[in-house]
Amino acid sequence: MTRELVHITVGYPPNAYMDLLRKSSEWNGCQFVGLPRHWGSARFDMFAKETMVKAYLEAGEIDMDSVVLFTDAYDVLIVEHASAILEKFYASGADLIFAAEPNFFPDAPDGRLESRAQFELNESPWRYLNGGGWIGYAWAVKYLVDDISAWVASKNYDPSWEGNDQPFLQEFYLKNRTASPLRVMLDTGPDFFCCLISHVHEFALHHARVRTVRSGKPISVLHANGNKGNLDILPRYWDLCGGSRGVPRLHDLRVASMSGQLLGYDAERYKLVPSHVLDPELLVFLVKGDRHALALTSGGLMTLNPDGHIGRGATKVDIWEVLGARGGISSFHGNPLEAYCLEPDGAAVTLAPLPLQTLMSPAFDGLVELIARYESRL
Repeated sequence: MTRELVHITVGYPPNAYMDLLRKSSEWNGCQFVGLPRHWGSARFDMFAKETMVKAYLEAGEIDMDSVVLFTDAYDVLIVEHASAILEKFYASGADLIFAAEPNFFPDAPDGRLESRAQFELNESPWRYLNGGGWIGYAWAVKYLVDDISAWVASKNYDPSWEGNDQPFLQEFYLKNRTASPLRVMLDTGPDFFCCLISHVHEFALHHARVRTVRSGKPISVLHANGNKGNLDILPRYWDLCGGSRGVPRLHDLRVASMSGQLLGYDAERYKLVPSHVLDPELLVFLVKGDRHALALTSGGLMTLNPDGHIGRGATKVDIWEVLGARGGISSFHGNPLEAYCLEPDGAAVTLAPLPLQTLMSPAFDGLVELIARYESRL
């Protein structure tokens, strides 16, 4: 059995996001294959994904026992190493696993009610197949693309599906999930594919790895599907994890919360206050082990003063900026972080992994620079 992960995508013409996908794929140890190549294609539409993958597999360039990871091209980032992805895939016992999301798309004039109902037998929020990602043995992928290519060529499908391969993939899964020569699965964990269109709040960063909030398990692929409102997460994560510099960074970034509300910095009153997750003044802690931390916003390094107020604007790390992080966050003076809140309600301040949706804020570009500047100063 080969231990190689072949990552295939289809996109033409190439653009900056496809280049970012290639870099993240290769950096994480995948064999990246960007299609179309020399065999090209005729009219380029969503159906071409399957026909191009079929042509590639028939070219004989990979072993049929290889594992193939397929993703969309323009809104995807690989965020886990190929060895970890392969380990999860082999452990699943599946031959082919499809990405899943919390939204059923596309509908048809009849609503595709029967198909939708079959997906809804699964209780996971991630119950509907998303066609932007799948992983499987090359022979299983060949079975898939042969089936769909023949179906498309037959013209025996609902005209409303024209130009969209997702309903074909959904129906293939439903048809093959019980009696089939291959074992197909949906990524209902999710364990591999993070579809961000509506549930970005379900994911967080812990030691710079994208994880599900529910299970804490790492995700392999970020997919900013749908309306692309989450697309900026991809390059910002790439910068944060060190890909743009070629040096991996496993930062322990956390946010502070009190009574379920995140805390940010009130520059007028020099205090911590409840903050929206996309607030540019959201306080982010760069934690070093279980002993020390630095508090940052996009506006600069925080200084926790003995009188319970917070200053900002320090240009170098001094003892006044280094917080204690063992048994709760406290200032150099021994003040607990609760003492710096505008209206302490008696609840303790707790630290949590950085919500992934924080990366949607333009202010996070500034935070990435600050983190890079101070990461070795603790």
